[in-house]
Amino acid sequence: MEKIIISYRNRIFGFLFKYVKIQSEAEDLTQDVLIRILENKDKFSSVRDMDSYILTIAHHILVDHFKKLAKDKEYKEKVWETMQLSDRPVLRKVYQNNFLENVEEALVDLPDRQQIVFRMSRLEGLSMDEIAQKLNISPYTVKNHLAEATRKIKHRVKPEYFLTFFFMLSQFF
Repeated sequence: MEKIIISYRNRIFGFLFKYVKIQSEAEDLTQDVLIRILENKDKFSSVRDMDSYILTIAHHILVDHFKKLAKDKEYKEKVWETMQLSDRPVLRKVYQNNFLENVEEALVDLPDRQQIVFRMSRLEGLSMDEIAQKLNISPYTVKNHLAEATRKIKHRVKPEYFLTFFFMLSQFF
């Protein structure tokens, strides 16, 4: 039995390494083949072609290895996909809250009219014409207030919140 293991070990390793391309994997699989050979030593007397017998065992071990890798990869992909889907709303909400808190801090320093126009436009979603009607001012004045408020907020909002929030929006939508 020892002669068989010594004479076939390198051939088995070479055969397996040709397919797995990773030395440590090939060594582990070689050990698996040698163990399988030892487990089936009672069948040696009926084996006509020892080369074919041992390479067939190596082939079966290799196929099992690749099946296991495929299942592991598929499983990892499903877990990752599930994590991505479940984390997105949470992350989006966290970044959105941080961004909005930062905007609120910047809004406090704006003149009252700019605050009102900005809130009505960006947070309530009203058009410039709707804002103009509600505040009894011209749409051009609304546009100026909005432009000035936006400019001031951009300077006050931390860039990492601003960029991160819009990056996250692009990832989710």
